[in-house]
Amino acid sequence: MRHKVLAWLLAAALLTPGRGGAADLKALPTNMDLLAEAVTLAVEEAVGQMTGASAPPAGPVLLVAETAHKGNWLVEHLLSEGLLRRGFRVTLDSTRAAAGGPRLSYRVHTLRVSGQAGLLSSHVSRRAEVVVSFRGSQGETLVWQDESSTTVQDRIPASRVDVLKNKDHAFAQTELQRQTWSRFAEPVVVSSVLGGLTYMFFSNR
Repeated sequence: MRHKVLAWLLAAALLTPGRGGAADLKALPTNMDLLAEAVTLAVEEAVGQMTGASAPPAGPVLLVAETAHKGNWLVEHLLSEGLLRRGFRVTLDSTRAAAGGPRLSYRVHTLRVSGQAGLLSSHVSRRAEVVVSFRGSQGETLVWQDESSTTVQDRIPASRVDVLKNKDHAFAQTELQRQTWSRFAEPVVVSSVLGGLTYMFFSNR
């Protein structure tokens, strides 16, 4: 009976997710999750300044991307959500927008995820960076413009870097920078050379 109980406890311990197991992996945000959080912060900051105390216009706001970017769809989606929460009507179809009506254009300058790993560290410092500029206009008149820059950081196990990146979107890859021994060796070499030259100078005097 004792052997059966010990076997059951061992099986339960093996099947229960521990630290670094499946449960922890599910709790870690993906690169796309981290970027979405950063874009949301940028959008909320910009839309909050744009709307202020003014009431939403009667017609829909036309959203327009000023330049092509593979991450435009993410900014457009979260920007639409931010405006809709504030009572705005939104359209992406210029044929449905009123002539001379409100227009909000955006330009994605930076949308990327980077990571920095220490020489002997088992973790990576991950950083999502977003820079987006916005221009609000009424017909041909520019009424508001702003640029929002946000950063979201976290720390993940180095073994999860490839799992958390998004292979379908280049901007959601991880630009990983690893420290190398050369960064530590160079100052040592320079100090040794200077020390040798100093010794030779004084010994020859």
